[in-house]
Amino acid sequence: MVFRIKALCQRRRHHAKLVTTELERIKVVKLQDQNVKGKCVGRSKDSLGEIKQYDCLELDKLGKVTKSVLVDEAKKVCRVNKKTNVSKKDNERWNFEVKKVITEKKKASLDLLSANANHKQRANTKKGHLER
Repeated sequence: MVFRIKALCQRRRHHAKLVTTELERIKVVKLQDQNVKGKCVGRSKDSLGEIKQYDCLELDKLGKVTKSVLVDEAKKVCRVNKKTNVSKKDNERWNFEVKKVITEKKKASLDLLSANANHKQRANTKKGHLER
C-alpha cells in the first residue's frame, strides 16, 4: 500500500503549471438595457450584412467569421473589463526552449529535495535501530 501511494505522489509531483493567457470579459450585463441591446443588434446586422459576399466560404470558416464579428461588436458596444489576466511569461523571450530548461531545473531541484529528505529519514531510522 505504501508503494502504491508513493508511486501516485511521484507521478503528480512534477506537473508544470499552465501559463494563463490574456482573458477579456465583455460586460454582457449591459445588454439588459434596451438602448444598448438595440445598438448592439443594429451594429451586428450591419456588420453581418457585409459578410454576404462570403457566401462561397465553407461552413466552419463562415462560423468563425460570424463569431469574430459578433464578439467585436459586443466589445465595442458593451466594452471590456479593464482588468485582464496577462501572464508575465507570455512574451517572446519565454520561448519553448527557455520554458523547457526552467521546468527541467525545477524538476531537478525537487528531486534533490526529495533525495535529501529520504536520506535524512533513512539516517534517522538507522539511528533509532542502533539505539535500541
